[in-house]
Amino acid sequence: SFCTLLQGITKMLMLALYLIGAAVALCIVYIVWQRSLSGNGRAAVVVIGDYGRSPRMQYHTVSLSAMCKEVYVVGMEGSRPCDAVMGAANINLGLLMGEPWVPKGLPWVLRTILRLAVQLLRVPYVMLWKLPKCRVVVLQNPPAVPILPITVLACRLRGMKLIVDWHNLGYTLMEMDNRPKKAVMVYRMVEKYFGRGADHHLCVCRALKEFLEREWGVFGDGQATVMYDHAPAFFSRRGPGGWQDLCQNELGSIVTSEATLNSFVRGAEPQWNPDRPALLVTGTSWTIDEDVGMLVKALAALDGELGKNNLPGKIVMLITGKGGALKDQREKEIKELQLKNVEIYTGFLRSIGDYATLVGSADLGVSLHNSSSGYDLPMKVVDMMGASLPVVALGFPTLAELVTPSTGTTFASLEELTSKLRDLLTDWSVDATDAKAATPLLQRYRQHLYDNPHGSWDAEWVAKTKPVVERFMR
Repeated sequence: SFCTLLQGITKMLMLALYLIGAAVALCIVYIVWQRSLSGNGRAAVVVIGDYGRSPRMQYHTVSLSAMCKEVYVVGMEGSRPCDAVMGAANINLGLLMGEPWVPKGLPWVLRTILRLAVQLLRVPYVMLWKLPKCRVVVLQNPPAVPILPITVLACRLRGMKLIVDWHNLGYTLMEMDNRPKKAVMVYRMVEKYFGRGADHHLCVCRALKEFLEREWGVFGDGQATVMYDHAPAFFSRRGPGGWQDLCQNELGSIVTSEATLNSFVRGAEPQWNPDRPALLVTGTSWTIDEDVGMLVKALAALDGELGKNNLPGKIVMLITGKGGALKDQREKEIKELQLKNVEIYTGFLRSIGDYATLVGSADLGVSLHNSSSGYDLPMKVVDMMGASLPVVALGFPTLAELVTPSTGTTFASLEELTSKLRDLLTDWSVDATDAKAATPLLQRYRQHLYDNPHGSWDAEWVAKTKPVVERFMR
């Protein structure tokens, strides 16, 4: 019986060795085959998130399409991408996947495990097999888990060059969301280790590049480029005509008061109504890193002052963004306030063109972005500056790379935000043709933004990213 048992074990070991050998042989064949493919003229953009809500990656896609035969997008379906992506014949959106379905009400750990399990089944298949061989892959980070290690592996096996576009540090978002410390530690280790596996790195600001070099040793000489965000050309000052266009599109479903909609513009050739409200705009994801509650409290503090001391008689505040964890709570707080002179509307403009028109028609932009790492810059502020819209923003050190005393102002507390809003809206006097802003301070900021454009995405991309792509395409 012992001999029989030994023979059985030997057969099992031999079978296991055969299977391992077959797997190794298949891997070698796969690698040789993939590396024999050229991938000439093809690039991929990878975003494991809602691709339609990632403007920077959409702009990368459009820029790549101007120099590549084909550009493939790997990511999650959701919001509609911008018209430039949808209208390009050589941009392939066929690899977009649906968001993994996870039952509601489960603890965070179980939801995360289920989501990761689904992604670990789908994403490697797409990156290793379904995605045609490309010369260059541009990956958004964060998120890092599980897409960063999968993409590094796929690029190494298939002979594709990987560019990681660092928007932030993913582990700091988990810290801000009070996730378990061990999960944060593991995430940080994965992000740090596999982040080093890219062939080139793009960073949204200088401070992030310096951190990654200093703390993580991510880059060698010449491996990283600071590429600032810039608003595309369709972000510009629109004035009363823009507001009128919005009223005929999506805005009517957000601003439910017809009287308010009609109070801004008059005349067949649209002009601002002299007693129109002040129009403020902000974008949010309704998450913990943006304190919409602070803005609501500041507006409530100003409610009784409006119409006095040279302030506008009314403020209309538009808060745009898809629903997040805190949306219902904030909307409930807004309703409970019962403000008299401030109207706050929440909603989501599905078209980025409509959002650009809104930003270009507003008097003042507000940014509540609280950087989890201290090393990222809010895209909403970039868009506002592209439309020559003055900004009041929650301050953090890196923001100085974007918001200067000439382009806007910052705040650090509820009291300071209330004071800044009051100062910015003092001496309210509407210019019917929108030739100048409604207050002297807003006009000073707007004029500086108009005279000193923040720059264009196309120029920045051609200067910073195109040379890297061209080198990898050879």
